[in-house]
Amino acid sequence: MFVERLTRLFARYILTIAALLLSQGCSEHPAGDYSGFVEGQFVRPGPVAGGTLKQLHVREGDTVNKGDWLFALDDTAEKAALGAAEATLAEARSRLENLRYGRRAEEIAVIEAKYARAEAQLKLAKLNYQRAENLVAGDVISQERRDHAEAEYAAAHAEVAAIAAELKVARLPARKEEIDAAEAALAAAEAAVEEARWRLDERKVAAPEAGRIEDRYFLPGDFVPPGAPVVALLPPGNLKLVFFVPEPNIAGLRIGQAVRATCDGCPAPIRANISFISSVAEFTPPVIYSEKTRSKLMFRVEARPVENPDVLHPGQPVDVTLE
Repeated sequence: MFVERLTRLFARYILTIAALLLSQGCSEHPAGDYSGFVEGQFVRPGPVAGGTLKQLHVREGDTVNKGDWLFALDDTAEKAALGAAEATLAEARSRLENLRYGRRAEEIAVIEAKYARAEAQLKLAKLNYQRAENLVAGDVISQERRDHAEAEYAAAHAEVAAIAAELKVARLPARKEEIDAAEAALAAAEAAVEEARWRLDERKVAAPEAGRIEDRYFLPGDFVPPGAPVVALLPPGNLKLVFFVPEPNIAGLRIGQAVRATCDGCPAPIRANISFISSVAEFTPPVIYSEKTRSKLMFRVEARPVENPDVLHPGQPVDVTLE
């Protein structure tokens, strides 16, 4: 009986101590400084298609605004392709217009003039034929000349009929199938022009964001492969503080928590907010090895500066204090 009671008391004591330690561990606010460094997320613009670098408008350290030109590649072939596409478009547009509305007014005017001449010749041929009929009746001309006049009259009549048919056709629009095909050809030509213009525009690349030029990977005259970055651009908002927190203190951190960072040469502490807490533990990285932390498991934590990001530089060591 005594042994059982003693066992129960000891178990209750152990549970009380464990609960107390657990409550203290969860409620304790992590304190102290953590070593870290500044990390930059670079933007590296590059061309869609490869080519020879013709112009490079920036140098390392330059500050650019969004939309400023960074570099340009040779665009001789793209300009020629755009000109050819625009010529094809003009031809397709003219063909469709002709099919929809018939021939141009100038062409119809030429056919109308031919028709007028043919009618005049028909009238003359008719008079000659009638005269020949009267003359052959009086034995003034031979039957052969009368037949010749009749043939000329018939030929003139046929010529008038043929030109009248040609004029009628010239005034008619084309068949629906021909118009549909011409419309499809026009749409394809318009798309080709848009693509050619886009390819020409892509030979010049502007800054997608404001920031500082940190590096240049090519110089004018170099061949730039498709998609290869030409410059490295660092926007101010792409700087972050990276530090490592020991496993016992990680439970007290939260996203959005305020921190202060100090660095050599910084005029004042830099305020930042925690933006990322890793869920995977790792050994302290070599860049911040120390006698105290080299054997401990740490968690990577990132914080975004909310003020004075211009004083920070990628790779710069910092000391971070939790608030």
